[in-house]
Amino acid sequence: MIDNCLAGVVSSISMAMNDEPSVPYSLDEALSSMMRQEEQVGQIHAVSVSRQGPRISHLLFIDDTPIFCRVRSEELLVVQELLWRFEEGSDLMINPQKSAAIFSKNVPTPLWQELSKVLGILMVDKHEK
Repeated sequence: MIDNCLAGVVSSISMAMNDEPSVPYSLDEALSSMMRQEEQVGQIHAVSVSRQGPRISHLLFIDDTPIFCRVRSEELLVVQELLWRFEEGSDLMINPQKSAAIFSKNVPTPLWQELSKVLGILMVDKHEK
């Protein structure tokens, strides 16, 4: 069961110079490595979708990267910082207008509204396909 979980969908990561929608493999690995490092030092915590399931911190798609973590301002700030570092170290840009965050139903509305302001991205009830 996912309690107090954020599933933030970072959408429309694209090449800043030539607007290619795909992220090269090495950059996928760079983002994954950065996520693993933050997990290893306890700055972010992956979530499990079932009691016996694997823990997941992120998934990589062509131009979308869902990120899963606990709903704590400290963790969200670490994720935000990690994404800024990723942008600076690559020619990629994250478009906050095309990004969204989805909170589990166990997160109180005042909390996710406050965190929405911290993250500066849209909060949605569910993500469209």
